[in-house]
Amino acid sequence: MFFFLWIFAIIVCFVITLFPIRVEDSINKQKDVLFFVEKFVEYLLIACTYVLIVSNRTQPDIINYQYGYIGAISLDSSREILYKFLSSTSYNIGLNFFQFRNVLVLLSGVCFIFAMKMANVKISSVLLFYLPVVMFMDSSQFRNSICLYVLLLAVHLLNDSKNFIFFIVVVLILSQIHSAYIVYLILLGLFLRDQKRKYFLCGIFGVSLIVCALTFMNGNRVPFVNDFFAFFLSSSDERVLYALSTGRFGFLYPLGVHSITLVLLLFLKGRTCLANRDDFFVKCMIGLMTCSYVIVPFIMMNMNYYRIIRNAYVASLIAFMVIYREQKNDVLGKIMLLGGLAMVTGLWGFFEMGIYDSIDVIANPILKDGVWFLDNETGVLR
Repeated sequence: MFFFLWIFAIIVCFVITLFPIRVEDSINKQKDVLFFVEKFVEYLLIACTYVLIVSNRTQPDIINYQYGYIGAISLDSSREILYKFLSSTSYNIGLNFFQFRNVLVLLSGVCFIFAMKMANVKISSVLLFYLPVVMFMDSSQFRNSICLYVLLLAVHLLNDSKNFIFFIVVVLILSQIHSAYIVYLILLGLFLRDQKRKYFLCGIFGVSLIVCALTFMNGNRVPFVNDFFAFFLSSSDERVLYALSTGRFGFLYPLGVHSITLVLLLFLKGRTCLANRDDFFVKCMIGLMTCSYVIVPFIMMNMNYYRIIRNAYVASLIAFMVIYREQKNDVLGKIMLLGGLAMVTGLWGFFEMGIYDSIDVIANPILKDGVWFLDNETGVLR
């Protein structure tokens, strides 16, 4: 059932993206009907995506989350305090893990929808490149995904320096759900304007390149990171284990895909005339992608950090669709954008289900073993 639901959603997204329902071009008699059809299809796709995401109950990460939720695994209470508070409160009022997850995915999903609405892009166009690969990862790494959806909404705060403190608060709150999100404090540099922002982003890229070189010469271990983690963290913290690990050259693949995506976005932005508001938003997404290079030295050390790079891809989808909206009669531009994104999505799919893990682990828990979200018994640990 879920396989056909997934295929159905992708086909509908494809058709709506290529042949959009143009309410603004219709005559008054048809406008209300077309508007209703457009909204119905939009909400149907959102519902399909939600059902697919929360249907995952057998993927190993989800099982580990479930053990943690019922207290079968000892957790360090000094980190990610908000997530522990939410999960313990939910457990105490009688919700099982999957009901708890369903609520968080629903609330954060609303933030994702608002983020796309504020960018004035078609949700179906974003989902066209989200559903084939990223959706599977978001269904298993659900703490990362709920934080990402909120962060994408918070990016809209960057258009006004008055939101500086509020943005800090949002990122700090997210870091108490997923500690890796503390890295997004670096986006504060995007409050800078014009030349200062360019200097900041060039500096970020340059420093990242230098640290990557030092990390490579240090056997793919970030210099001094062991001492840093040992000073601030307890020996039982899993982040200390990350610092003790070393990688080989697996980081080159996600780094290459990320760089291709950024170059494609820069190229398409350069050949598309955008309104000031859209131009600023796309620049923010380019800034987010550039800032994501700071995590590359850590990916060289441990591949668990690569999700920060994948997060940037999800953010870029909204920026791409802002450009797609403004291409209008630019057929060549549309072909390059859709073709380029199809290629990037395929590259991510090969990495996620061919290199990082297998399709049995990533996709089958949804497409083959998915559970209807209203089922409160299947897969629930007691």
